[in-house]
Amino acid sequence: MPSLPLSRFKLSASTTAALAIVSVTLSVVAASLPGLFGTSVGQSGSLQPPPLGLLLGFGLAVTAGVGLIMAVAMRAGLNLPRATWYTVLGFNVAIIVVKFVLAPLGLYTSNAANPFVENGFGPVINNDTSGFLWAAAASGILYVLVFSLIAIFNTSTTPSNRAKRFSAGFKWLVALSLVAIFALIGWQYLVLPLVMVAGPLFDYIGKLGPYALLITLVLLVAGSLAALSFRSLGRNAPSPLARGATLAAVFWLCLSLILMYHVVWVIFMSALVTIWPFKTFLPSGSK
Repeated sequence: MPSLPLSRFKLSASTTAALAIVSVTLSVVAASLPGLFGTSVGQSGSLQPPPLGLLLGFGLAVTAGVGLIMAVAMRAGLNLPRATWYTVLGFNVAIIVVKFVLAPLGLYTSNAANPFVENGFGPVINNDTSGFLWAAAASGILYVLVFSLIAIFNTSTTPSNRAKRFSAGFKWLVALSLVAIFALIGWQYLVLPLVMVAGPLFDYIGKLGPYALLITLVLLVAGSLAALSFRSLGRNAPSPLARGATLAAVFWLCLSLILMYHVVWVIFMSALVTIWPFKTFLPSGSK
């Protein structure tokens, strides 16, 4: 049996180019679109949240960009059953709704009830971009880990030794990467990175307020759609070699999109708070 070319396990050049172009375009739109919707000061002079139409409109723009990337991937040879394309797209739309609609709504709703702290121990969500960077990094790590686990435990294990070796090799790659990270950091410094990741993540989740439960439910739907996608790919591939190549291509495509969402989210939130800043306060004793 002929060996499968290594290039088949990678995204095509046209798909990679589409990812880059859409990422840059969405970043520019994220930075400029909020400025087209007016100022934060309403008629009463009080701070107002961003309009829902802005969040929905940008979410639709991101969805359109993802649809374009998937269309390019399809033309480049990523042939998936129609039902699988729907579940892959549904998984991404669920994340888009969370990142660009529900998360901003949650932050602004929570802020209306309780102003955010202006500074504190570690990076926190306020009107500073650094808080969004840390929150995106922390949540991004969680997204990648969960998505990787979904991919690992929902791929087919029935066919050939080559497919089994690919699956086992991927699992070992994840495990060894984690071990290497901890080894490089050094055991005596493990507490600090955990705090630096968990602190911003818990601060972010805590400030989502009543939307945290709704976001959790939507993410559960996203996870279910991702699992369905990988299971469908395992069942419908014409051969073990095609299955391995297709699983890898879909995995890297979705992982790239997840990373794109988090980068664009930082830019979008930073632009939002320049027009609609959060209400903040200085803790007692701060200068």
